[in-house]
Amino acid sequence: MPIVTYSPYNIPVSDIEYYTIVYACHLCDASEFSNARNLRDHYETFEGKKYPSTKSRTYNTPTQQNVVKNYGCPSCSDHYDTTNELGNHLDEKHTPKARPEVDTSFKSLKNENKWTLSTGTVVEDQLYEFGKLQIREHPSQSFIFDVNDSELYIKHGTFTSGEIEEIMINYSNISLQLPDDFKQYLNKFNCKSNSRHKKSIVTKRKLEDSYHQDKHFDLD
Repeated sequence: MPIVTYSPYNIPVSDIEYYTIVYACHLCDASEFSNARNLRDHYETFEGKKYPSTKSRTYNTPTQQNVVKNYGCPSCSDHYDTTNELGNHLDEKHTPKARPEVDTSFKSLKNENKWTLSTGTVVEDQLYEFGKLQIREHPSQSFIFDVNDSELYIKHGTFTSGEIEEIMINYSNISLQLPDDFKQYLNKFNCKSNSRHKKSIVTKRKLEDSYHQDKHFDLD
């Protein structure tokens, strides 16, 4: 099994602690798995949890002394003494968080205003589903198609390569309409002089009296 070693130069060899990395589910009593990928497959198939893959690799380094068993994360190189600690790490670092403000924005979209591709795929619907998989903030949560994520879109089945090409070709022909309240807010900064512009910036807005991040994040 993989072994990760820590060996600061000023520590005697006899005091070096070696970690044997094993892979086990923190939610059930399934047998240990031979590698991180098999553990991720188990989580997805049997626990309904999809954790991101990792490029980190661990390798066997046989040793007979000071070996401590640790449970490896299937999504990074971290490892822990217990499966409970592993579970806490997965929840904190590798589990997408609920974003009610994104759900509210999506529900407010009208179907007739969404972009439907020639394949029948609705762009906003796919970006919404892709955004729910993201652990950190991502442009898809604002229904923004990021060309740099094309490979990820294909990998997750969000869009096909043909659909991405169609988006790239036709996006410039899509007319965009800002919400009226957003346009009114921006127009307040359309001043004819620097002095008025500065005054407009420091003027208190109504939303500041009852500001709420989930409700006013677009204006913010």
